[in-house]
Amino acid sequence: MKVLRIFANIETADMAAAQRFYGDILGLDCLMDLGWIATYGSAQATTVQISVASQGGSDTPTPDIPSKSTTSMWRMPPCARQAIRSNTARRRSHGVYAAPVTVAAWHQKKSWALIATRDHNINPDLERTMAKRAGSETIEVAGSHAVYVSKPDDVARLIEHAAKASGR
Repeated sequence: MKVLRIFANIETADMAAAQRFYGDILGLDCLMDLGWIATYGSAQATTVQISVASQGGSDTPTPDIPSKSTTSMWRMPPCARQAIRSNTARRRSHGVYAAPVTVAAWHQKKSWALIATRDHNINPDLERTMAKRAGSETIEVAGSHAVYVSKPDDVARLIEHAAKASGR
């Protein structure tokens, strides 16, 4: 027997907020909605993948789905949520991905970088080099590769700072 699909049910008291996040921000399609349960996904073929961990890297806690008592995107400042929405919710035409790039955006646009100093997937020195090359304003956080899960407040502060600095 081969497993073809694994999924998680995530508890929410606010189905509308789930629609905004999974549908509007992540761009997933609502595949089923019974009012009390909704399933979001994509009709595109994907590979089956699951990750298990005994720790989050550098002996940090294992990243997990945030509970009601932890920081989530909906607890981020409105400015940070809007920045995420404006950059992720737009649908792009397939032609955008085929268009030739003649100038790197970072030559003309301000950028920000978060360096996860305990990242064992991407060497933090490499991240620093790329950020310096792009002229990015950087912050460093003692976190693993999944720093957005283990240190969401730091990530939210950077997003909010970037949104305010770019006039959003």
